[in-house]
Amino acid sequence: MNSSNVAYITPALVKWARERAGLSHEEVAARLRVVKPNQVHDWENGKSLPTLPQAENLATRLRIPLAVLFLSNPPPTEIPLPDLRTVSRDIRNKPSAEFLDVVNDAVLKQRWFREYQEQRGSNNLAFVASLDLGSGYQRVASAIREALGIDNEFRNRISNWEDFLRKFIQNVESLGVLVMRSGIVGNDVRRKLDVKEFRGFAISDKLAPLVFINSRDAKAAQIFTLAHELAHIWVGSSGISNPNPQKRSVDLKNDTERFCNTVAAELLVPAQELARYWNPNTSNPANVGAIAVRFRISPLVALRRAYDLGRLDSTEFLSLWEAQLQKFKSREAEQPEERGGNFWNSFNARNGSNLTDAVLGEVRARRVLYTNAARLLSVRVRTIEKLVKQPSSE
Repeated sequence: MNSSNVAYITPALVKWARERAGLSHEEVAARLRVVKPNQVHDWENGKSLPTLPQAENLATRLRIPLAVLFLSNPPPTEIPLPDLRTVSRDIRNKPSAEFLDVVNDAVLKQRWFREYQEQRGSNNLAFVASLDLGSGYQRVASAIREALGIDNEFRNRISNWEDFLRKFIQNVESLGVLVMRSGIVGNDVRRKLDVKEFRGFAISDKLAPLVFINSRDAKAAQIFTLAHELAHIWVGSSGISNPNPQKRSVDLKNDTERFCNTVAAELLVPAQELARYWNPNTSNPANVGAIAVRFRISPLVALRRAYDLGRLDSTEFLSLWEAQLQKFKSREAEQPEERGGNFWNSFNARNGSNLTDAVLGEVRARRVLYTNAARLLSVRVRTIEKLVKQPSSE
């Protein structure tokens, strides 16, 4: 081997990168195609070194910058946002590569949008961090409800919970919040996010607040996650969340998560109104169904609210929850994956309309290069070229 073509990588970094990607020696070799598993093993224990092209290919397949393979020690894997997950330590000792990459990607996009807002001279958003944990959950829920226009008139214009979720997101975005929903990293359908690891996160920022929802979760439950993350925005508390929908808010250990869960529940179904429409002469399942219809929420959210307010005991709640969850899973299993003909819908959901419109507007104004726009929106340059030719939504 020509010594000038040898990549003097750090063996331990190869092993770190492989394990970070969750791949075996055989899987890495298969991705590299012309390399055998024992060669990957030798690179890890220092018995041999790859060529520079092999190292470049290895870095690409392991989704890390090439320079990382030459470091003395692995780069820090700290989460760039406060970790408020009450169950994170029970799931895994360290965050997955997919989790870290999607959080870092969202932070990058949020920072770009913040700079974009600053350059435009945009005013601070008054609702961001306008209240705090001491304000009381009812006051926070009422403030969010009023800002979004969620009242009986709003619900009467909506046919079902799917429509509610769409309009909910539209109203949130109209306030200036970045709303991103995805179940994969970037545009890579092979890199799926794990609902057990996190359901969402929020960045509470006066110019560029952001909400991210893990769309691997049942769509019917995403309404609650969105409401939960909005509570974070209103009380000025950024962080990673994984509220367990099978636990009552009062059972959560983290104070902020418990408060935001309570706000979300009150926002979607005010306690006084549930009491007004709960019929003691009707079965609990029938009451849950009626509440879901009345408030245009999914039966899962209605179940959660009834359980929170003590209308269901834990045994009945868990039984009804599991039955409803299986219905939604069966229904969603029939929907197409985030690929093929569903690309444009998933693209809009992953980036949100506010970021997409801003980036494409800057490209049309020739202030952002096509390549930079492609990186920001996690697509290819040719996709940006197609989008730029479409009429602006502004």
